[in-house]
Amino acid sequence: MRSHCDSIADVLQEYFVCTENGWIHHRADKEIAKTGDKSEKASASAKARWNKAKDANALPTQSERNATHNTLHITQDIVKKSTRGSRLSTDFCLTDEWKDFCQQDRPDLNPSKVFETFKDYWVAKAGQQGVKLDWFATWRNWVRSQNQAPINKADQVFTTVPSRFERDPALIAVEQKLKEGVPMPPEIKLALERLRK
Repeated sequence: MRSHCDSIADVLQEYFVCTENGWIHHRADKEIAKTGDKSEKASASAKARWNKAKDANALPTQSERNATHNTLHITQDIVKKSTRGSRLSTDFCLTDEWKDFCQQDRPDLNPSKVFETFKDYWVAKAGQQGVKLDWFATWRNWVRSQNQAPINKADQVFTTVPSRFERDPALIAVEQKLKEGVPMPPEIKLALERLRK
């Protein structure tokens, strides 16, 4: 309540009674108890009705839908609380399972070095982004997203460079055919001369 302390004190003294358990309001307590009883009865009724085979095709009443919805809402709240994430511990070490995954999925990587980078990154990550539900899944994604190591050009073998210091056999064959061939016709010689000019 965004009210002044004096206003809150006036409301408490006017409408509430101070007891050992704190400030109470008898009428409000009765209404809350009634609502709880109604909700429990409606939930039990809905469950009993839907468990009967003869009513399997019947549509639920409004109170039954509300009872089922309230039960579902409470269950979802419990599930949410049980699936809270956590931060990566500063004393966490590379496990065999994590190492094996890295070696199988990316044999080109060094698992220890990748883990050091992974741990430094996530331990230093501030706020909610540093909280994860499944750290092994985060590790798997991290390993898969690592870039391939750059290829050293000195390690590459260029097949376009001849391996021996001999004349190319195709060039020798062309020269041989030129020697054996018919001389160039005069009209082609003239055309070449014009192009040169």
